[in-house]
Amino acid sequence: MTMFQQTIYSIVVSYISVCVMLFLPFYLLDCKGKKVVLTYWGTTILGFLVMEIIRYYIFHPLWLILTLIMIVYCILVFVLFRDRVGRKTAVCVAQLMLLLTGEIITYSLLKKMGILWDFRLRMQDTTVHQGTVIANMVSYMLNMYFIVFWKVVMERERKRSYFLYIIIPLYQTVLLVIFLSQAEVFDWDVAMLGVALLTIGIAVNMVTIYLYHNLEQKAEIEEELTILYQQRQNELNYYRMTEQYIEQMREIRHEFVNQIQTAYLMI
Repeated sequence: MTMFQQTIYSIVVSYISVCVMLFLPFYLLDCKGKKVVLTYWGTTILGFLVMEIIRYYIFHPLWLILTLIMIVYCILVFVLFRDRVGRKTAVCVAQLMLLLTGEIITYSLLKKMGILWDFRLRMQDTTVHQGTVIANMVSYMLNMYFIVFWKVVMERERKRSYFLYIIIPLYQTVLLVIFLSQAEVFDWDVAMLGVALLTIGIAVNMVTIYLYHNLEQKAEIEEELTILYQQRQNELNYYRMTEQYIEQMREIRHEFVNQIQTAYLMI
């Protein structure tokens, strides 16, 4: 690839990496902004710019780059969401562990392909650019599984829709296999294939989760309406019982008045 093509590729994949990183908190935490979608995309752009500045001015050591990136990530999480500090901290730590796990899995996959991959060289060396696509694919698969773990284990929710969240990464695995089959010789066509697969994967994830999120909200609303309907039925039954009680009291009063009048005539 030419230098211009490498630059374009690096920018696009780096932005996708930020989108993947910010996907987890926006799904698990309560955003302060009312327009969550606009807040998400605005935050991805801001995070991308800040992280690119860090990478541009700091080439090494690697631990310093990762530390600064995670500091920026944590600041965004703590500023944008209204959840408890412990919950936001848990999400930040989980994201760090998922990133490290994704790096390890990516390194193992490329090693089997005979490619020596180094995170420090990903944005500078053409021979290791293919690792960026694999790392992102692995990352959002891990994110999806972690979301299911969080909802089921941490929040103790049991919903059938979470089964779909487990199935979603299966088609992502197919995309990953497709890319791995073409990634041995890395050129501009393979790079565009990787970007396309990443974009398709993330788009399908977001659309699917958005639709199922709406279905979950609809189910919750229907459940609330059912509860309200039952409450109104109980209130209606209570109202009818009260009317019957009042009618009985009227009959008793009428009989009591007749008895008093009869007793008065007898006296």
